Amino acid sequence: MSPPSSHSINVRVKREPIKPRDEAHLTGVLKLKAVAESYLHISSGKPRLRYEYSRDIQRMARSMSYDFMGNVEYGRRPVIPGSSLKGAVRSRLELLIKEVSGITDSCFIRASPPPREWPTRGQHGWRHYQLWQPVVQENRYPPCDATSNDKVCVICNIFGTAGLSSRVYFGNLNPKEKEFEVVEMKLDHNELVEAFRHGSVFEGEVLFTALEPWELGLVAVGLRLHEGKPILIGKSKYRLRLWNGKPVYFGRLNVKATGIYFAPYCKELLKELGAPRYVEKDDSLVVEGEDLKRLISKLVEEACKRVPGLRRDFDEVQKIDAINKGGR
Repeated sequence: MSPPSSHSINVRVKREPIKPRDEAHLTGVLKLKAVAESYLHISSGKPRLRYEYSRDIQRMARSMSYDFMGNVEYGRRPVIPGSSLKGAVRSRLELLIKEVSGITDSCFIRASPPPREWPTRGQHGWRHYQLWQPVVQENRYPPCDATSNDKVCVICNIFGTAGLSSRVYFGNLNPKEKEFEVVEMKLDHNELVEAFRHGSVFEGEVLFTALEPWELGLVAVGLRLHEGKPILIGKSKYRLRLWNGKPVYFGRLNVKATGIYFAPYCKELLKELGAPRYVEKDDSLVVEGEDLKRLISKLVEEACKRVPGLRRDFDEVQKIDAINKGGR
């Protein structure tokens, strides 16, 4: 793909007043089940140490060497951290929203002006730029900052920013007992990592508070709940790696909603939304099964009406595969 002659598209980020965090909008818990559709590594940043125990301290020190880089663990159990999932969903939404007539509904929270030179194939970041262009050409600098401004973009209004709390809280995705496996992998460039094997199953939840229907719809789009297709997350999500001489994929996680537990006071809000049936259980209004699918579709429709530049069905997994094969 030939890079454009001008890499920067000047746009205006639409910012609106900060929404109260205690309004009686949709509040509840989104229950999730996720399946790894490739190997998956969320780095702890701490390689394990391998050594031979000895009472001779110097001898033991000489035997020490760095071992495989582990996944993030909680309670000595590997997990997909909620912070990593939230970051992936937020970044995905920022990149899914394209400018319309020079106006965009989202800033880039990790923003800097677009580079002067488009990275060519083989340079650092070239896959990211090919995958997400033309959005990555948009100059959305500076990012929202609620410490100095009382207006923020729609994504910061949901996920938070400097000086502003989030209205969505992502818990860890915990591997399901007897349905996951962690393997040690010696990859190309002699990189040693521990990774969840393809097919590993996880469970978790997202807490949300004071969201309008279209805002909950944006969260659903970020997770691809309306499509049933994987998001990209973690290490080496953009490129093929070699293991035992064979190419392997990393970073593909298919997330599905198994239920939404709404707070009791959401009954009228759900009725106004024309929501499907719900069951009252455990002091919650529970939507599951086919009713849940219809509700998610409705919420996503509301999100698309509110955010005209939202590319709701963009498939980054399909596109990155084409890029890695030499296409566009």
